[in-house]
Amino acid sequence: MKCPRCVQRIHRAAAACPHCGFSIVDADARFGGAEVRLSRLTDNAGILRRGERELLEVAMERISRRCPQVFVAVYTGALGEVANIRQFGFWLLNRATFEDVPEDKPNAAGVLITIDPESKAAGMAFGYLLDPFLEEADTFECLSRGHAYWLEQRYVEGLVRVLAHLEVILCKRSRQARRDPDHYQRKVQPPVIKGDAVERLRSGHRNPPVCLVLGLLAPSLLAVLLAGVVSGEVEPELPVWRAGERARWEAGGSLPAAEPRQPATDALDMAQPPAEEIAGNGTSSNEVPEKYWPAYFEERPREFLVDPQGLLSAVEFRDRLGFLKYHAGDSAIDLFVYVFKGEQEIPGAVREEESIERFFPDGRLAVMVYYYLGVPQRSVMYLSPSLADVVPASERLRALESSVMQAVGKVDASGQFEAFLVQMSTRIYRMERMLGGGVAADAETPVPMLPAKARDKKSVILKKLQPVLASARHFTVPVAVLVGALVVALGMNSWLRKRALYRFPELQVEPRLGGTHAAGVGAVISFASAALSPASQRDQGPDYLRRA
Repeated sequence: MKCPRCVQRIHRAAAACPHCGFSIVDADARFGGAEVRLSRLTDNAGILRRGERELLEVAMERISRRCPQVFVAVYTGALGEVANIRQFGFWLLNRATFEDVPEDKPNAAGVLITIDPESKAAGMAFGYLLDPFLEEADTFECLSRGHAYWLEQRYVEGLVRVLAHLEVILCKRSRQARRDPDHYQRKVQPPVIKGDAVERLRSGHRNPPVCLVLGLLAPSLLAVLLAGVVSGEVEPELPVWRAGERARWEAGGSLPAAEPRQPATDALDMAQPPAEEIAGNGTSSNEVPEKYWPAYFEERPREFLVDPQGLLSAVEFRDRLGFLKYHAGDSAIDLFVYVFKGEQEIPGAVREEESIERFFPDGRLAVMVYYYLGVPQRSVMYLSPSLADVVPASERLRALESSVMQAVGKVDASGQFEAFLVQMSTRIYRMERMLGGGVAADAETPVPMLPAKARDKKSVILKKLQPVLASARHFTVPVAVLVGALVVALGMNSWLRKRALYRFPELQVEPRLGGTHAAGVGAVISFASAALSPASQRDQGPDYLRRA
């Protein structure tokens, strides 16, 4: 529990704050000591319209109906400073007489929400009935629900949200108190050990006489003090060798002799490498070997997958080639993939753009990709001339980047290559739509077609599922009845929970700070700026400790 003025923690049953001395007397001196008569919904600030008041009263009445012991009051008015809201809520809940609250409900069962539209702040206070069950964090969560609405001066909508969350918390705490009442009883009244147990504890821990303790400790304390004085005045000297003592120890072998200093050595005379060796022949060792140049760069590809170096295993080559053939049978744009090692370089004499113009001058549209195994980031894509005129450079870049991103998400090189091809095939379908839906395939260009088995795959799966579907029809009615019964049971449970009443055990709470009905000061939240989010106000502390 915290003090309404200095927001420091205080112990239970404190007559005044041990830090700042605050009590109900200080609140009376500030706001008045006379009794205040008002209704549960008091709008002194004039921020509520008539229709909005009715909506808010319904939300307040709903809490009183579900929790018959509790009532909610709302007060709006100008209080000057944010620090005044806590003190005002504490004072009003102790001094007010709510005319529209039944007499059997004291202010100790109340929850007061205060809004100051001038200082842009809202606070919550509650009475002794809810003191064991509500925490400052609970009130903060409630007020946070209205922060976004109060920023836009939609006060009623924010209050309705606050009250809805408060209702959830009260119902939850009531259920917890019903399941474990001792937990909340211990919060307000710590257990007291009585009888023989106390006597046994006392008899086993008798305090010795003070004079005996001092007599035993006096010599030790005196020695420690004298040692400290002497050590502080005289600094001990460092040990030194006597004349000839070091030589005798070294001669006897007990002490190693000092090592003689090594004479300075001249710099090593090493021959420098010749300029020809440094310059080299200008060729990179990572270039594609020359014997593979014809298959890579001089011939039109006979297959959709070009791997003359045999970098892929036989199974991987067959699977990837099958996928590329499937793509070619389903798309008007062919995809040709050249596979290189991750660290290999294209020979400087090769111009990739010229290769695709030479291989695919007309006929079917084509996309040519140089893929580096294990390093998909180095992949390069080229389009045949007729396709490059239609597809913008931005779309080509997005296609390549998305394919690389899919490949990077895999761990092994084989999985990367497969993910790259699947994503590139998908992006090529988008390029095909950009052409206006379909380019007629050139009949003279040999294109491997999709096998009949693959085309009939869907129908084969449906045939296999027919027996399962036929057997499942027998369980349609029982399953429907079971689902219907479950829905009805859930609906009944929800209806009963909405009509349930939640009560709190009336625990004996010792008064604090002189308040007869309440000393529970909850959270205060500011909605002066959208930059000041509720999360930054979670740790409630003194205002003078907050950063400007």
